Amino acid sequence: MPNTNANANANSNANDALSAAIQAALIAAIRQYLQLNPHAADTAEGITLFWLNELPLPPSAAQVADALAALLASGEVEALPLAGRTVWRRARAV
Repeated sequence: MPNTNANANANSNANDALSAAIQAALIAAIRQYLQLNPHAADTAEGITLFWLNELPLPPSAAQVADALAALLASGEVEALPLAGRTVWRRARAV
């Protein structure tokens, strides 16, 4: 009989690796977009639709939120409240 715990752990590790790879790809795509468009600013939905529209598979809202959170934590982007929404842009030098 197969060891279901080992299979579950292997699946979990594979999912974690895939999630990390997706996040790294999204971060790289957002960085590239901002490098080419340094004055761009948009909501997470707009980023998904317009900044990341050339990706082979559209990312989920949660994946984009995770990538933006990582970029915010590293100081590369900033989140600005605007009319009840959050607009993301490249961090400005102070």
